[in-house]
Amino acid sequence: MRPRRVTGVSLLALLLVPVPGTAAEPEPSPVATTLSGPITCGDLVDFVAHAGRRTIRRAPEQSATEWKEALVRRLAVQQQLADRAAELGADDDPEILGRLESAEAAILLQSLTTDLKAGLEIPEADVRRTFEGHRDELARPEMITTRLILRHVAPGADEEAWRREEELLRLVRERFLAGEAFGALARDVSQAENAGRGGAVRTSPRGSLLAPFEKVAWELEEGEISEVVRLPDGPALILLERRLAAVPADLELSRRAIERRLRTVRLDERERRALEEGCGRWPLEIDPWQTAAAGDTRLRVGGQDLDLTRRGVLPDSPWWPERLEAALKAHCLLAAARRRGIAARPEVGAALAVTRRQLLAAWATDRLVRARKPPVSDEEVRALYESHRPAFQSEESRTLEVLEVPVDDGDQRRARDRASELAAEWTRSDEPRRGDPPLQRWGPLTRAELSSRVSPLVAAAVFEAEPGGVEGPVVLERYDADRAVFRARSYIAFRVAEVLPARLVPPEEAREKIERFALRGTWSRLIAEVSAEVGEASELRLDPAALALCILDPPADPRALRE
Repeated sequence: MRPRRVTGVSLLALLLVPVPGTAAEPEPSPVATTLSGPITCGDLVDFVAHAGRRTIRRAPEQSATEWKEALVRRLAVQQQLADRAAELGADDDPEILGRLESAEAAILLQSLTTDLKAGLEIPEADVRRTFEGHRDELARPEMITTRLILRHVAPGADEEAWRREEELLRLVRERFLAGEAFGALARDVSQAENAGRGGAVRTSPRGSLLAPFEKVAWELEEGEISEVVRLPDGPALILLERRLAAVPADLELSRRAIERRLRTVRLDERERRALEEGCGRWPLEIDPWQTAAAGDTRLRVGGQDLDLTRRGVLPDSPWWPERLEAALKAHCLLAAARRRGIAARPEVGAALAVTRRQLLAAWATDRLVRARKPPVSDEEVRALYESHRPAFQSEESRTLEVLEVPVDDGDQRRARDRASELAAEWTRSDEPRRGDPPLQRWGPLTRAELSSRVSPLVAAAVFEAEPGGVEGPVVLERYDADRAVFRARSYIAFRVAEVLPARLVPPEEAREKIERFALRGTWSRLIAEVSAEVGEASELRLDPAALALCILDPPADPRALRE
């Protein structure tokens, strides 16, 4: 090897580089010091990566230096408040311990998901093979874009109910012809779930929509509105917005769709293997109805306990089977994440540390503010209560006993007939049948809660039913806006077991809510005061030179692992 010539500059550089084994390399200077310890550039980098968009936002008028100084001050306050949390008893507070556990689980699951999605590049050969095997499917047929206004009519309703809704839609049609926008009319009148999108139905080829809907839609001209038509779920108006001509299959135009499909298949397979890794097998042989009948809220899954109540999953909640499956899936994936040692990774550890510090700081801030909030007199409480009385009016709520028959293999008639038999038997014996399906207990739920969690149709049936009487069958359905059809999930027979009437909450029960309302301006001021005092008490000392050398750039997605 030829000897390298050492210039004056390179000789100086060699003298400044420590020889391995002769002395420890100097630690980088902290950008600031506080009572809680030093703040390094690495701490700031982690803070920016995991603290959330609102915490690290940079005001337009801030220079880079001012922004970094503001970040250091926020971090110093958080550190000090997190230290105070231990003194105030955070280690013994079940609420904050539960939130910390949930935050850790969310970060681990997000990191595992990132791992599963990594390296899903699709080889060109696979793309071409899929294209050739699905050429007809990838060709774009002639398509139409439509909008829909639907008025729902309950199954078994009489002809008068249909005529009322049809007359309403005729008036709506006249308003459209007079110049009103169809989207605005849909948002105002339609009872379909796509009403909020102006009644928009996806751009669809022939044969993909409900037959009665499609028969009318394809006969319309662009911009033309139909007469009132009868669909299985109620009368409707249909607007044809545009037609798209057929396009033959093209590899480049189809490439993204093919790659997305192949990635989804491979991601599902990776997820299945992770589920098996976490719990030994998947799917798990856990019958949701037997679990509900037994009242089990603690399950032994994959060698670990799963507390369903901690996850907000209860056997008496609507959509119990789906919620139980989601809880089991999250539990198994979390076990897989722990088996893989994801928590030991530096970036995950940083995310956990930042999130823990933020939660503890928020907890301590709330306790400190509560300790110094000024008292609200009884006279103020009474005055605010009287001036905002409607806000303290609770709604009527009902508790239901439910027998649910799922629709298997799309056989709605069999499920409906089975639910009808159960309702008749229940009415005759005055006792629900025990066994299969098991008796569920929902509620108490208000009409709004039942409408949002289950469906408006079920909410209407429940709140029109007489307490103690058996009703059914009633369909539990979800509206498929893409196909312009309500899809039956199951049929239920139910009895209103208990009615909690609407009442005016007395001032004594609402006092905390009233005080918070009375102090809404003061509360924000107290939070600012606490933060300022804690910041001063932290004895923050900045090192401008070290801070200038710290390179900080907000990431493209500042939520990173935390969100």
